[in-house]
This record gives sequence, structure tokens and C-alpha cells, in this order.
Amino acid sequence: KKICCWSFKAVCWAVTGYALLLVVRYGSRVFLCDTFRIPTPSMEPTLIPGDKIIVNKLIFGPRIYWPLSSAQTEHPVTYRLKGLRGIRHNDVVVFNGPQRNGYIGFNVNYVYCKRCVGLPGDSIAMKAGYICNNNYSKHLALRSMQHVLHAMPDSVLQQTKAQVYQASPATMPWTMRDLGPIYVPRRSDVIPINKDNFYLYRQIIEFESRANVYLASDSTYLLNKKVYSHYRFRKNYYYMMGDNIVNSSDSRCWGFVPEEYIIGVAVAVLYSIDPDEGSWRCGRFWKSLYVDHNRPWWSVLIQLITVYFKAVVWHGERGLLL
Repeated sequence: KKICCWSFKAVCWAVTGYALLLVVRYGSRVFLCDTFRIPTPSMEPTLIPGDKIIVNKLIFGPRIYWPLSSAQTEHPVTYRLKGLRGIRHNDVVVFNGPQRNGYIGFNVNYVYCKRCVGLPGDSIAMKAGYICNNNYSKHLALRSMQHVLHAMPDSVLQQTKAQVYQASPATMPWTMRDLGPIYVPRRSDVIPINKDNFYLYRQIIEFESRANVYLASDSTYLLNKKVYSHYRFRKNYYYMMGDNIVNSSDSRCWGFVPEEYIIGVAVAVLYSIDPDEGSWRCGRFWKSLYVDHNRPWWSVLIQLITVYFKAVVWHGERGLLL
């Protein structure tokens, strides 16, 4: 009887320990931080293929969504816990891709990593390859890469396959080097409807209203059989660009990123392995991704906890489609 009793207790302790292990494994990834692998050069030279980055979810707040499978719905119900701060200019942000079948739609399997160059309420423009923001006087992204775009001949630029997300090509002949100004929607802000605004923000209007919209005239639109001349935004959006601005598919191509699609802020490179040679890049170990503000103490703590759980609780590779 004593042997059976001890065996039963051992099984109970084993089951309890395994359950706690699962809670730590998945709970830390949902509420604390996660790691992702960089497979493409769109964020070079800041991030290069083979980098494993740490994404801090406490900064902007952990996000919970339902259902967990993006195949079930394009618009899951999301709830975000209070974070330590908001997204800032020049933060390296990881988020779900905002495009699905030509519309704004959530897909958990498509994850991007870009630099935030536009916050809600900003107006963004690109002038001869340089990023301009009416609410931010410092440099955005990497100035050196913008010099390259500025000097690129028109013949080379025209060979790029990327399509610029814009209003009417007839009235706004934007390119990957010259575009805008573009207003980044902020919750509760109101815009008048004209032909250019309609085509520029049509996807957002349909995303927020869950209905198709149609241009009724040059200054009105039709929504649910009613005619409107203005639109009030219901959500916040962000404008993202890759540091390798010459070779990056970003908001210039697919538009704005809804706030609920943001996963977290990338704070450091955990380690890096050359994908071709399989060798470790020792110089990139724990490389900070902060640009114009010092790394806070809690960010270092998050990184230490991440490394610990990566060693104790294994989980598979997470990749990014950039």
C-alpha cells in the first residue's frame, strides 16, 4: 500500500510539474516576451538574415486574441493589457501582416519586423528618398540607406517590382522614393472625403465598418446605403518602413498597420547564426536595437528571463516574413 501511495504521489507531482512547465512556456511567450528569426535583408544593416531577436511584449502591452487560428476569421477579437509605454518613433516593431486577400485582415502566420516612422496623428512624406515627419524633427530610420535611395538613378528605381500604396495614380504619381504627405489615422480624428482620401483610406473604412464602401461623388461616399461627406476613425494606425529602404516591402506598399496587429517591440539581437555557413556571429550577441534612448533596466531583465526560459523550456523556431 505504501508503494502504491508513493507511486500515486510521484505521478501527481510529475503531472503538476509538467503542467507548470507548459504554463511557464506559453505564458511567458504570450505575456512577457518571445523570440523570432530574421530570414530576409529588409532591415539591413540593423538586422540581418540569421539574427534571433527578442521581442518585449511588456512595453506596448501583451495582446490576447480569439480565435487563436487566423484561418477561422480575418477579424479576431483582441484585447491588450496595459503596457509600460506606447510605441515611439524609431522603435523596431514586430507585428502581424496587415494585408489579407487585398484587404486589411489578420493572419497569425504572417509576421513582419519594421521600424516605426509614423505614429497616429503624424503626417509622413518621402522627399527624394528621405523620410519626413511633421511631428518628429530627428532622423527616422537609417540616414545612410536613405542617401543610397536618394542617389539611385530613376532607371534602376523603375525596375523595382514593388507597387506603391497610394490614392489615385493619376493625381498622385507616387514612387518608393517620393510620396506623400500621408496622414496616419488616429482614433477619433475626422477627415473630409474627396477622391484621393477615399482611395487612400478606403481599406481602413471597410476594415472598421465591416462593410463595402463606394464613392458617391467627388466629396461623398456611400456606406450601408447612407451618404457621408466625412469619416471619423475608430482605431489607431502606424506607418512602418524597413531600414533597407531600397529593398523593403513596407507601408509604402501595403499601407497602415492597425494597433491591434502589433505584437511587441524588438529590443535586442539574442544571437546570430550565418544561414549560409552555419557559423555563429559573436559580434552580434545581445546587440541593442534602441536608437535614441537608453535601454531601461526592465528591458535587460526581460532579456535575462528570456535566455533562461529558452534554456529551460524549449520551443520551436519562429520566423518572420519581412
